[in-house]
Amino acid sequence: MIVGAGPAGASTWLHLHQIAPERAARAVLIDKDVFPRSKLCGGAVGAWSEDVLNYLNIDLDMPSLQVDLEMRYREHHWLMPGPHRVRMIRRADFDQAFVRAGIDRGMVFHESERFIAVRCASDALSVRTSRGRYRVKALVGADGARGRVRPAMVRPRHRPWLEATIQLTLPANPAHDPEFAERRMRADMKTLFIRELRRRGIDAGPASWSSHPIRLFDLRAPIAAPHTLLVGDAAGTQPLLGGGINMALSYGEIAALSLVRAFEMGDLSFRSYADDLMHHFLGAHIRDYTDLVRAVYAAQANPLNQMRDFFTAAFHPPDPDAAAARLSQARVLNARAATIGAFWIRFPSERPHAVSPINAAAVCGPRPHACGCAHPP
Repeated sequence: MIVGAGPAGASTWLHLHQIAPERAARAVLIDKDVFPRSKLCGGAVGAWSEDVLNYLNIDLDMPSLQVDLEMRYREHHWLMPGPHRVRMIRRADFDQAFVRAGIDRGMVFHESERFIAVRCASDALSVRTSRGRYRVKALVGADGARGRVRPAMVRPRHRPWLEATIQLTLPANPAHDPEFAERRMRADMKTLFIRELRRRGIDAGPASWSSHPIRLFDLRAPIAAPHTLLVGDAAGTQPLLGGGINMALSYGEIAALSLVRAFEMGDLSFRSYADDLMHHFLGAHIRDYTDLVRAVYAAQANPLNQMRDFFTAAFHPPDPDAAAARLSQARVLNARAATIGAFWIRFPSERPHAVSPINAAAVCGPRPHACGCAHPP
């Protein structure tokens, strides 16, 4: 069962259909909403998104706009080069087209069905939804940053990583900190945002705004447990731009390959899922963005220069031939071939990585039951 029909959830089913159609035919995708549905998102289809869509033979026939990206820092600005142009779409249109592509290929999709709870049931899971109960071998949480699969999976819940801080109480300088001009000791973000909107000729108050939290990827937070794995925003995204449809699409590929390997080997612990992710080019992408964020906020240099150097560096999109070979290998998966090097793209520029002891222990969570499941009995 896949919970959540956004790009990550639909991509998981579509990649599974490419690799092992017989497995995809036994899967069900559920979502609490009715499609098409409104979704808070910038709607940028960039980076390697088009490569994944082409591989999946999906043609997004919908209104879109090609835009150039410009970065500004104080009086400086920089226009990103042509390869970094993005296609802007409406998420409602994108998600509807993505789900429709799956339905046309035989995907079982249940709209307006809400995931409620999951319990251990011998060598499987008993999932309760707003429509009834299911017995499933594998559960994929693709239900976003505030999804219900992660809290149900993690026992005990993972505590967020909190950075240490130092506080100084000093007089504010209105020349550099205009938000403190009225002697407020805390910035009023709503007022600041309204002021900036009006400066741009936009008169839109808080009543018209929408907001949603973003879960940043944290290697120490579990993203898998026996019979369960997380994808997309439910697992976590990169901290610089706070999201990416391209990331959701790649999460689907990693999850599909992990599912095929798990069923072929009869081991649904998903112990290696976090390591698989970090050895995939998506993991390298997350690490590189995280390193850039650290450098930018450490004020080691002009942030604009750092970001320009980062985005003009050689970009390594997925190799379609390598992807096809990888998926072909997955179809004849066996125990001897079940090594990460056979399935994940590795680029020369990628730094070696190993899962930390903390993550290795956290990936599978507690194992209180005979079946190894972390869910309540």
